[in-house]
Amino acid sequence: MGLSAFTLSPQQRAAVTHTTGACQVLAGHGSGKTFVIELRAAWLVQEKGVLPESIGLLTFTRKAAGELRGRMESRIGTEYAERMRIQTTWSLALEIISEEKRLSDQQVPIVLDPLDVFAYFRRAMSELGLDSELNPKNVWETIARWKMGERDTALLPPVTVSILKRYQLILEAERKWDLSDLIVKAIETLAENQTLLHALD
Repeated sequence: MGLSAFTLSPQQRAAVTHTTGACQVLAGHGSGKTFVIELRAAWLVQEKGVLPESIGLLTFTRKAAGELRGRMESRIGTEYAERMRIQTTWSLALEIISEEKRLSDQQVPIVLDPLDVFAYFRRAMSELGLDSELNPKNVWETIARWKMGERDTALLPPVTVSILKRYQLILEAERKWDLSDLIVKAIETLAENQTLLHALD
């Protein structure tokens, strides 16, 4: 695939043709990030001979994943695009956890819908008698950021830690996870079990 047919900035061209080590692309909304990723995947397959099944393209929403798959089908053909992993971050994490549980003959936890998560969170606050004293939305946003960060309870106010512990106990009792737990557990699972990488191929 010749890149001369596309108008690319020097930074975009560098990202598309990068081949050594990791390449982090930081750009604002509407700057062409998806276009660059799309071109990069096509360039790797068509110009560098990279196997499509060794390429993973992750998005945050199912809609975005579907749109990206459609773009890749148009650019390199349906056969190649179908061999790529084009999915949401959450679906990949669930795939990792499901495979790990299958190998250890364990049940896969239920992953809660975001709306259900907040209902469980409000239940935890209610059981502690705090739902009328604190704004559940504000407390949950604080915990959600914490869950995707360092996850050190020393960084949270004591009352928030109490709510978090009650919330996690409720989920554990029902064998349920929220989406942030799913991502973290998937990362931890891969770090602890490298053989999963081969099982997921």
